[in-house]
Amino acid sequence: MGADTGVVTVTARITARPGSQDALREAMRPLIAATRAEPGCLRYDLLVAGDDPCAFLMLEAWASAQALATHQQSPHIAAFRAAAGPLLEGSVVHTFADVDVADR
Repeated sequence: MGADTGVVTVTARITARPGSQDALREAMRPLIAATRAEPGCLRYDLLVAGDDPCAFLMLEAWASAQALATHQQSPHIAAFRAAAGPLLEGSVVHTFADVDVADR
């Protein structure tokens, strides 16, 4: 993301293959616990759509771009990716940096 200028927010829209949503949710359980314990993790929440049990949204906030980069290299991310691969229909990840429009 360039210069390390503060809080980084990530949204990940994750879609389970039909019938795999419960297995995907279980694969996320250890990932969430381990990630929340990481230095620099400010928020790591999993949401599920009320109208589609296969549609998940992960909301993340990191103290810095470096904290996020470290997270991306963690063993629990690697383990999750390996376990989740066959359970996923797809995912879309966006990374955001604060825009100071109020001249704080």
